[in-house]
Amino acid sequence: MAGAGVSGCAERASESEAARWIALSRALALERSPDAARAIATKSGRPLRWLRDAEGDWLELPLAAADFERSPGSDPPVFEAPLALRAAPAPAGVAPQSLEAQDGSRFRYAAPDWKERRFELTPGSFAAALDRVFVAPEAGAGPPERAAMRVFAGASPRESTGRFAGHQLSGDGVALAPGDAARWRGALPRESALRFASCVEPLLAGETAPLEPVSFRVRVDGEIVFEERAQPADAFSQRWHEIALPDARAAEREIRLEVEGGLARAFFAAPVVGPATGSALAGRARAADPRPDLVLFLADTFRADNLEPYGDRLGLAPFLSQLARGARLFRRAWSVASHTLPAHAALFSGLWPHQAGISSQERALAPALTTLAEALAAQGYRTLAITDAIFVSQRYGLDQGFEWFHEQQSDFGSTRRRALSALAASDGRPVFLFVHSYRTHLPYRVSRATRRARGAELGIDARFEELIDAAAALDRAPPTPAEAEESARQALAARIRALYRGAVVDLDRELRKFHGELARRGLFERGVFAFTSDHGEAFHEHGRLFHGGPVYEEEIRIPLFLAGAGVEPAVLDDPVSLVDLTATLAALAGVPALPGAAGRSLLGAPGERALYAFESAGTPRGTLAVVEGGRKLMGFEDPGAIARGELFAAFDLGADPGEKSDLAKRGESWPAELLRSRAETLRALLEPVAEARRAPGAAPVELDPELLEQLRELGYAD
Repeated sequence: MAGAGVSGCAERASESEAARWIALSRALALERSPDAARAIATKSGRPLRWLRDAEGDWLELPLAAADFERSPGSDPPVFEAPLALRAAPAPAGVAPQSLEAQDGSRFRYAAPDWKERRFELTPGSFAAALDRVFVAPEAGAGPPERAAMRVFAGASPRESTGRFAGHQLSGDGVALAPGDAARWRGALPRESALRFASCVEPLLAGETAPLEPVSFRVRVDGEIVFEERAQPADAFSQRWHEIALPDARAAEREIRLEVEGGLARAFFAAPVVGPATGSALAGRARAADPRPDLVLFLADTFRADNLEPYGDRLGLAPFLSQLARGARLFRRAWSVASHTLPAHAALFSGLWPHQAGISSQERALAPALTTLAEALAAQGYRTLAITDAIFVSQRYGLDQGFEWFHEQQSDFGSTRRRALSALAASDGRPVFLFVHSYRTHLPYRVSRATRRARGAELGIDARFEELIDAAAALDRAPPTPAEAEESARQALAARIRALYRGAVVDLDRELRKFHGELARRGLFERGVFAFTSDHGEAFHEHGRLFHGGPVYEEEIRIPLFLAGAGVEPAVLDDPVSLVDLTATLAALAGVPALPGAAGRSLLGAPGERALYAFESAGTPRGTLAVVEGGRKLMGFEDPGAIARGELFAAFDLGADPGEKSDLAKRGESWPAELLRSRAETLRALLEPVAEARRAPGAAPVELDPELLEQLRELGYAD
């Protein structure tokens, strides 16, 4: 199914008996309500207005001089005022905020320079960040006596109706404001139903007004066939619907999607016409389609040695270890990066991180690239992603190609429920389900059950925050003999790793339940389950904690296995990379390899070859790795340094898997020879193959208070 086209996935006696799926998204005609202004009564009593113009929808907040106070230490003076509104992502060429004085003069919008963590405010300009608006008046002037602050609220006519984007949801579909509608015309297949998810997101972020009920309606040829009222308590929740469509034959029918009621963005998500549940067409279509359902579970920050086949002897993950023993398992698997964003960009695009445009956390996936989800969707797969947000999010372009992309930082119970809810809306197409979890990411939240059952055995004796405080105390302590300091840091790292291991125990228990629910739904009758991680975690093996640093083994070695229909169980020692998983899933689905794909299918024997990993640190001194055979060199993400033959380190992994003996410092010749032999390839791998884009707001962490709080929850204090 491509665009709004029709795809038949069944062997059929005649064309009239074919099961067909029609994606409505890209063929919807948007009908916006007339331009209008609306006053909004807020809980705080502050007046707000909702406005609509040619650029889109806006929320307007009046400001007075009394709302401002001088920013401490500012010279020339800068004034700031509370701002409880959060702008939606604006289309290219549209400033997300504007500030206009009562006399009609407008302050210039100054985009913050987040790389330098400062504003470039010049006289007559303003900027907004977090929950404040900052104004630099003209020389000698104070804050404006009266002004109107506007923030973009979405629903721009420039946006394609083929995709929608909310705070937690994105994908195929349409976002409508009250009074808006979207229309589709065409021939309807027989025995068909319309499936979609409904969701409401209030237009007000902090200056919250009581949300009136929002009504979703579906009309077919003018007659209402579906109506639902979303109550205020339903904000940000999703409901999946299947609506039987009339079977009367007609050359052309009209489906109209409508929204009325409270001030909110309402999403008709993933609207697809397909065979009705239980219909003969649906049964024949799925029976005749040999392609497997694909489930990819990625446990963020999951070290390979958490599993018994990779060396665990503590029984941390009995379920996953048992599953791995009956799977096609790769004992020598490496990620492509030491942190989340570049690893996922490579996984989704099949390219090395810099090729995909990810040279730092300020870059988003290049839109011109073809993703695995796009390739699968184009061949008739239903593509679903359930993620724990932050970096695995639409702001970094990782929703590209997913019909349904639900990002929300949550506990694993919520992750499981969100995935099962989306799967329950099956329409007969094969499924690609991607599930991402931060369950083993810092701050390593360990359940009470695990603390009681295994806390003493694993050495869990504190909370994460207490251990971080202990690490800070070590940094502040007076100098001590090197041996004593190293001993203290190793002991603290062991305590932190004990907490991490407790989180692994929890994930394994929760994943056992989730996998069982998928099996009971029949997903593995001819489906495939793949398990991996995006990177590992360091516990002072080389003087640092956590991840995102130099590409040592503790940060880039990952587990990787596949189990299911058409996958021959085996334990293989061929070197493999995370990008190989992209090629493998494409091969299982019968989809051609992605353009420029770096990986190889794991269904055969990959064989020996060089593999690469990158720190993607946004600086020339970021490290890279070349692994060839049992040898590994570490260099720098800088073509000049590569040309000069500069080495960071080198190791014989066969004799020294813990990377304790740096052979580059011992004068061995092979590291320099290996770097020279791979220099041309490395220089090419550091170049993007398509123009990357800057993530919204450059570093969106700084712009979004909700996201900032999520990052703090994950242990990122800075």
